[in-house]
Amino acid sequence: MRTRWLEKGLFVLLLTLGGCRSQVAVTEEAAPEDTTTHLNDPIAISLADWLRLPRAELAQLVEEWTQTVSKQREWARSNVEAVRLLPQLRPPSRAVGFAAAKFSPTAGFSLPPYLKEGQKDAAVALHLACLGDGEAARQLADPADKELLAKITACSGERIFPIEWTRLVSLVLQNAELKLANGELDGAVELVQLHRQLRSLLTAAGKTPAPPTLQAALLSHGRQALMAAAAAWREPRWNKTALAADI
Repeated sequence: MRTRWLEKGLFVLLLTLGGCRSQVAVTEEAAPEDTTTHLNDPIAISLADWLRLPRAELAQLVEEWTQTVSKQREWARSNVEAVRLLPQLRPPSRAVGFAAAKFSPTAGFSLPPYLKEGQKDAAVALHLACLGDGEAARQLADPADKELLAKITACSGERIFPIEWTRLVSLVLQNAELKLANGELDGAVELVQLHRQLRSLLTAAGKTPAPPTLQAALLSHGRQALMAAAAAWREPRWNKTALAADI
């Protein structure tokens, strides 16, 4: 009897201790408040200068940035620390316009792998026009298709935004998002500054705004990441209140 009583007493004691441990809150040590770090640093990238580059040169930059972003994604997948600020962030996984494309010297612009040089394609032509590349769009349109040509003119607007430029910008934005996910200040600075440049280029005063599809495709990049970063930086473990206020 005494043995059974001791066993019951020990069981109750273990339950009590377990309950006490479960009620102990795990708290993270708060970092000192950072009120001096801001997002005002300039960046080396000029989207306006890129607009002046030849398509072939832009396409080469697209290939280089594609490799850079691919390596970043691979690192993030294999290393938890690579996304320590925003572990739930999921940036777009491909460039805007075409998932894959290669510059064609014959055509004079980048073509997706399913389109041959010299081939006409109304759907791709209209797609490019909606992204602001009326120049490439007209080359893919049948000259006899007056209705399509009218749609291209209506969609593309006055200014030309080469598809190579659009794809390059989207990759650079992805690069900045991935850096921001890791808590790198450069990522936040680049996203903020790139958005400012984009708004200036796409909605420049005195000029016809860029097509809404192009604006939505590029300006949507990074917005969610910046909002999430601002919330994370206000948490005690980061406590970067000045950075959060800049976003």
